Amino acid sequence: MMTAQISGIVPQSPVADLQAQPVFVTGSGFLPGLSVSLAGAGGTTTLSGNSISLVSSSSFQLLAPLSTVGSYTVVAANPNEVGSNPFSFRAQSPRPPRITSIIPPTPSANTTVQVLQLTGVDLSDATSATLTPPGGTPVSVPFTVSTPALARVTVPLPSPGSYTITITTLGGPSNAFPFTVAAPPVPRITSISSSVPAANAALQIFSLNGSNFQVGMTVTLTDPNNQSIQATVGSVAPTSAQVRAILAAVGSYGIQASIPNAGPSNLFTFQVQAPPEIQSISPASPFSGSAAQSLQVAGTGFGAGLTVALTAPSSAPIPVVRNVTASTFDLDVTLPVGGAYQLRVTNPGGGVGNAFRFTVQASPSITSISPASPAADAAAQAVQVTGSGFGSSPTATLAGPSGPVAVQVSSVTATGLVLSAVLADPGPYTLGVANSGGGQPASFPFTVQPSPAITSIDPTTPRAKPTPTTIELNGSGFQDGLSLTVTNPRGSVIPITGNLIRSVTAIRIRFDVELDLPGSWTVQVNNPVGRSNVFPFTVQ
Repeated sequence: MMTAQISGIVPQSPVADLQAQPVFVTGSGFLPGLSVSLAGAGGTTTLSGNSISLVSSSSFQLLAPLSTVGSYTVVAANPNEVGSNPFSFRAQSPRPPRITSIIPPTPSANTTVQVLQLTGVDLSDATSATLTPPGGTPVSVPFTVSTPALARVTVPLPSPGSYTITITTLGGPSNAFPFTVAAPPVPRITSISSSVPAANAALQIFSLNGSNFQVGMTVTLTDPNNQSIQATVGSVAPTSAQVRAILAAVGSYGIQASIPNAGPSNLFTFQVQAPPEIQSISPASPFSGSAAQSLQVAGTGFGAGLTVALTAPSSAPIPVVRNVTASTFDLDVTLPVGGAYQLRVTNPGGGVGNAFRFTVQASPSITSISPASPAADAAAQAVQVTGSGFGSSPTATLAGPSGPVAVQVSSVTATGLVLSAVLADPGPYTLGVANSGGGQPASFPFTVQPSPAITSIDPTTPRAKPTPTTIELNGSGFQDGLSLTVTNPRGSVIPITGNLIRSVTAIRIRFDVELDLPGSWTVQVNNPVGRSNVFPFTVQ
C-alpha cells in the first residue's frame, strides 16, 4: 500500500499567529481519515478530524496552530499506515504593531480607571499592553482587541502629565504612543437633594447634584456661624454625590467640593429649617370608632405637602391631611380601637418631626347579654350586658317591637353593666349604650322570645287525696329544664322539680303532685328563661 509523501506547504513560510491558521499541504498518497503530527518549539501536536479538510490524493488543508516563531516539522499518516516523510518549514515573525491615535486624544485625570480606544495596524494577537505614567514605572494594563486596527485599554490616569502606551504582539512591541492627560475640570455644585433640610442632631444623608464629580472627592461644610462641620462623602457619580453630616442648627450653610488635581468648586449655600413639631391635637383624647373623624393638629414648622405617619394599636387607614398652615392642619383619621397612638409629621424637604403621643378612649362595645334571648314578661327583669369601653355614667336606649322601652342602668364597670327593663312584647329589640363623654355608641340586637302559656289542665277538676295525682298541663312555649310552682288553698307553695315532672314537650307537661286539700289551687310554669301565666284550678 502506498505511503503518503509531503513535498511542500502553502504558504511556504506562514506568519506566526495565536489563532490556528489554514495551511495547504501538497504531495501524494493522501487518503481520507489521515492524521497529522506537528512538532514545534512548544512540543508536538496531533491533528485530525475537523482540523483536516479538503483531502485529495495530492493535497489537504490543515488548521495549524503556529503560535510561536521558529521551525516546525509536519508528518502525515494515512489510516493504518506509517507516517510520511517529515517536512520542515519555518513560521516567520509577524510585523510589529503600530499605534496611530487614541480616543479621547487628551483624557482628563481621574481617580477611577478609564477606557482608551487605540487605533493602528497589526494590533491582532496582542499579548500585553503597557502604560508608562509621568516619571513612573511602566505597568501592565488590561486590554481587548476588536480588529487588527482597533483595541481598548483600561488605564489608571490619576494625575495630569505625559503618558505613553505600548501594545506587544507576536511581532514585538509597538511604538510607545505618547499622549497628554489634562487636569480634571473643576467640580460644580448646582443643587442638593433636599432644598430645605430640617435641623437634626442625628447624622443626615443628602445628595449633591452638579458636574465633574470624581471618586476621592471631599467637601468642606460650614454652619450658620461659619464654623467648619465634619462631612464625609459616600458614593460618587459624575453628576451626584452622597454627603453625610450633622445639620444641628437652623440657618444658612455653605458647601464646597474638591477633587484631586483640580481647584475647589463654587460655594453652594442652602438653608436648614427647624423640623416640624406637633404640640397638641383637638380633641386631646378622642374616642375610637370605625368611621373617620377630624382632628386639628397644632404646632410649628408645618410645610405644604407634608405627610403624616400614624402608629396605632391595630391597623388603621392612612390619614388624610387638609388645610395646612405653618402652625395647624386638619387630619381626617380612623381610630379603630382605644389605646396609645402616635403621630409624626414629615415635611416635603425631608424634615421629620417629633413623635406626638396621645390616648384614644375606647368607645363602648357590646359583645353579649345574659340571658341571650330573654322571655317576654310584664314585670321588669334584669339583663346582664357584657362588653368593653363602658364609662362611669353610660346611658342606655332600648327599642322594642312596639317602640322605645324605658330602661335603668346599674352596676356599671368598664366591661359590663346591668339593664332593668320591662320586656313585655316578644320580638326583635335593639340595645344602645353611649358614654357621657362622647364617642360612637354601641348597638346590639337581640330577640325576646314569647313566655310560656298554660291554657288547660287534665283532669280539669281533680279530686283531693293523700297520694300523688298525675296532672297534664296544656299550652305553649314549654322548655326542657323547666320547673312548676303549685300553690294550695292555704297559700303554701309546692315546688315541682326533678322526677315529679314526668315529661315535657313544647305544648304539654305531665307531672305528679299531692292534692291533699279541696279548694282553689294555682299552677305556674317556670322555663329556664321566662314564666307562664298563673293558672287557677279547683280540687274537689
